Amino acid sequence: MTKNNDLNPYSLSHDRRAFGITTPTSLNAGRRLRAPLDTGRDREGSLTKAGFSTKDFHSTKETYAKNFDEYFRIARDRLGAHVQDFDFRQRLELWNEIEITKIGFFSDGALEIYKILEFMAIPGLVAYANPVELKNTELNEVLTRYKSSLKNNQGVEIGTDPLAMTRANTSAVLNLSPVHLQAGQLSLVRRWIKAERQLLEELNAYPGTARILKARLVTDIVSFFDCLVTRPVAPTAPQYMEGLNTILIKDGNPSSTIENFLKNFTYERPLQELREIRDHFCAHLDDNDIKPLSTLLSDFENLDILEALSFYDIVKQVFEKTCHEFFFLKMHAADGRRMRGVMAGVPSVIPFDENNPPGAPLPPAINIADRSTEAYKRNLGIWLNGDQAAKSDAQHYFWSAFCNSEVVEKIDEREDFGGGSYRNTTHNWRTAAEFILGALNDEPDADAASKILQLLAECRSSDTYLLSEIIIRYSRSGNAKRHEIEICYYLGELASYPHSTVRAHLLECTQRPGNADVQFHAMLALFKIFARSEGLIRINEKRHHYSYDDDAGRLLALMAEKDRLLFSVVFASQFCLPQLGHFSTPLLDEYNALRAAIADLSRGLLPPEFYDPVSDMLKRLQETHDFAGVCFLLADQFKASGDEAFSNQLLRAACFGVVVTAPHDQALRHLACCFLRAKDYTKALELANDLARRNPDDVQAQIFVACILGEAPNAKIKALQKISVIRSQYRLADDENETLLSLERHLTRDA
Repeated sequence: MTKNNDLNPYSLSHDRRAFGITTPTSLNAGRRLRAPLDTGRDREGSLTKAGFSTKDFHSTKETYAKNFDEYFRIARDRLGAHVQDFDFRQRLELWNEIEITKIGFFSDGALEIYKILEFMAIPGLVAYANPVELKNTELNEVLTRYKSSLKNNQGVEIGTDPLAMTRANTSAVLNLSPVHLQAGQLSLVRRWIKAERQLLEELNAYPGTARILKARLVTDIVSFFDCLVTRPVAPTAPQYMEGLNTILIKDGNPSSTIENFLKNFTYERPLQELREIRDHFCAHLDDNDIKPLSTLLSDFENLDILEALSFYDIVKQVFEKTCHEFFFLKMHAADGRRMRGVMAGVPSVIPFDENNPPGAPLPPAINIADRSTEAYKRNLGIWLNGDQAAKSDAQHYFWSAFCNSEVVEKIDEREDFGGGSYRNTTHNWRTAAEFILGALNDEPDADAASKILQLLAECRSSDTYLLSEIIIRYSRSGNAKRHEIEICYYLGELASYPHSTVRAHLLECTQRPGNADVQFHAMLALFKIFARSEGLIRINEKRHHYSYDDDAGRLLALMAEKDRLLFSVVFASQFCLPQLGHFSTPLLDEYNALRAAIADLSRGLLPPEFYDPVSDMLKRLQETHDFAGVCFLLADQFKASGDEAFSNQLLRAACFGVVVTAPHDQALRHLACCFLRAKDYTKALELANDLARRNPDDVQAQIFVACILGEAPNAKIKALQKISVIRSQYRLADDENETLLSLERHLTRDA
């Protein structure tokens, strides 16, 4: 048999798994030719009895089979047709042994065997012809671009899958416990499906190539499910493998997410349909009396790959929710994320294509050490106009520059402690700050100025004093007038309490007549600055230093009751922010005082018949830090009592994000309800869909989407379609089914 070093454009570029499609198929089909000839419904004699000389054919075929068993059998079974448990070291060795030369050898060998059959002139045998797409220049250009894109990836990413060590520019996470090995296996298949999916979108116009990609997708979707959920076969069966659910149970940490999914979702039918196609056409090719090749091909072509991918998306979401369910699995949710400040490298692996080995690491996309004006301009342009990956690099550049660029000025700050005591500190004004301030003052358009201010916030972990000073100096220019609210917001995100010019500016903003929005955001900024600065002191020094009543508390006490209630909800919700959440314990007295004020002010402002029925619910919402829920509850009560204006104020505060939504599903649901009350159906539906995607195991989350659709104008048909999908995908309890029936009656009555 001959060797062929040409890259087959039907393979997934440098994906070593392309061997898993054609080679086993050729081998199995060849061995079945020992069976009698197929002449319609009757079978008459074997090849030998029919007068054909099969000596050379069988000799070549068995040589081929022996070589295949030696080189590819285990890899095909464990990494191709299935993804199964495997020794970590042996998996890497087998992966490295898959080379284009060997694939070409077996591909040519299969063709050579087929040519022997052609030479024998068997009746009805169709002569082999090269697929037309192999000569399609546009197809080859797409594949070439795809292969180049794999080589040109900038930056370093996190890899938690078991093959991460074989990829360039990857920081591999190595953990060989059974639960991490299985989660890593799922991360690996998830990577494969993502790549196949992207390539299919580009190659869908080429039927032959698209068929191969669809076959790989079907194979990998079934493998992904089998890695997540233990397949119900005998433990002695060769297909048996413990899924992540079983491993977690044995580990003493059963996953409620997977259990709920298996209990509520009707996965059996779509999985079985995909498994049958996988077994008979994709991972294997069964040409038999029951289903001839033409029927298998027809079944495969009739497969709705989008529906299959929709099923996969749900199963993938179950895996990702499971990763977030356990702290020790959260690293797998980070698989594929880019890392900053890490140099790229190339692993010492055998190249897939000996004529096209991995190249040297690409130079960094951005030279962090270049502090020239041209470099500042270039990177600011990338931040303003680049794609997400490029913007991330530009942000890292400025983060480093704010810390390390040349010092051009010293800033002295005096911090008074009272009683005549004080502390002097010195801060550096750097060339990077000078450049950014100049860029803000050079009259950029409003959008550019907003993006530059956002860049400062994204660099918050560098020198926050320097970043705040840039904003304060910008606030003194005439161009800053249209960005007063943003200036207050970003100062609240960045500044510290000792920064006297910041406090003076914000206090002045709270006194500006006729601009309620600026006053509001200045007040909020003062509270966040106090919480961040005082919380850190109480954690580190175990003492009280700054007083809440000096600024935010004093101003709050001067307000009317409704304004005080609104600000109490806004202030208390700030502890749901990641930057302030860990200060809720050292600032517990202030936090509890705000929550008590919410209850007391609500009791005083609402008539008893509207407050008393919800007082217990208000308490429970605050105990779960669900201030979006507080806004939703109080808005309904104030509207019912006749105060629609204040009801709308509460809803706007939640919808605009000044009331921070807690990071849990209950709060997200209540935020969607706030948007629904405000008649922003698009945003309400977006949040409901996000909630449903995050909770594929929860029927109620899916029903919530249908309810939102039922309320939205011109969405009745979509609501009914969603109800139909829920019924087809989920096992419904009586109360859930009744909810859907009630919604259907409501929709059909309105129609």
